[in-house]
Amino acid sequence: TDYPVIVTLENHCTVEQQREQARIMRRIFGDRLYVPDSNDTEQWLSPEELKGRVLVRDKPVKKKKKAKGFVREGTDGALLRVESKGTMGSS
Repeated sequence: TDYPVIVTLENHCTVEQQREQARIMRRIFGDRLYVPDSNDTEQWLSPEELKGRVLVRDKPVKKKKKAKGFVREGTDGALLRVESKGTMGSS
């Protein structure tokens, strides 16, 4: 497709590792990698204007809340708190 490709990273890397990822993506994607002008962050381009480009976005990793008992992730991605009484609740 000519429309932009959006790559979402769920990044668990250190800042230095993220810098290395950026260097690699710039080398691989070259001019196709869309890097917004840091002075103009309020103006969004349309998909039409971004044809042929690759957009990379970072999904910050959420820290799991500490709870009484233990926490595990459900099949839908929600955090489930298993309390010492054996009951489960969403957090």
